Amino acid sequence: MRLVLGDHNLALGAGEAAEFDTRVPHWLGSTVDEPAEILSMFGPPGERVHARARPPTRTLPGNEQGMTDVLLGTKLYVPKLRRRSVARPRLIRRMEAGADARLTLISAPAGFGKTTVPVAWLHEAATADRSVAWLSLDAADNEPASFWTYVATALEGAVAGVGSRALEVLAASPAPTELVLTTLLNELAAAPGEVWLVLDDYHLVDNQEVTRVWPSSSIIFRPTCTS
Repeated sequence: MRLVLGDHNLALGAGEAAEFDTRVPHWLGSTVDEPAEILSMFGPPGERVHARARPPTRTLPGNEQGMTDVLLGTKLYVPKLRRRSVARPRLIRRMEAGADARLTLISAPAGFGKTTVPVAWLHEAATADRSVAWLSLDAADNEPASFWTYVATALEGAVAGVGSRALEVLAASPAPTELVLTTLLNELAAAPGEVWLVLDDYHLVDNQEVTRVWPSSSIIFRPTCTS
């Protein structure tokens, strides 16, 4: 991604980000002949913008036939907060009160706002030193290779450098869950600020190869699961 900011001409690599005052003349675009995908987040007054170049397209590890699937990018975006969403200040306060917990679980019947509440909470709790990785799960993510590839990709999109090594481990061979998790934890430990991982529809994952590792991993992950 190329960023022209005033008299400065900058090139940002995949996963790199820039934050600047929108009142300074600026232009965003691709550094090559191909389109660039850019995520831009504006501050409440619209005076500052945080722009990040999208990491390269990832694929799931090959199956027994050697075939691979491209990851679905829409699973990695924090859903937009609807303008007519029902305000839930009491739930938001409860979420904020548990912000320092290692693990937050939201459990409720369908249609009770299990996705809307954390989206609203993240919107209000956004800070410059806090990065958020979001993953919307589905039944296909019950397989460990799919689950951890999506988790690592979500983290890589939130914090440059986090998840990259774990993705290399996953791509090289069918890696043990413990090795992938250890690699992720080491990368998270080196992250410059807080990293929040939100797993939406986690109830769709019941594979013990995935679920049994969370008690040990939560010391650093601080994941928010919705089910």
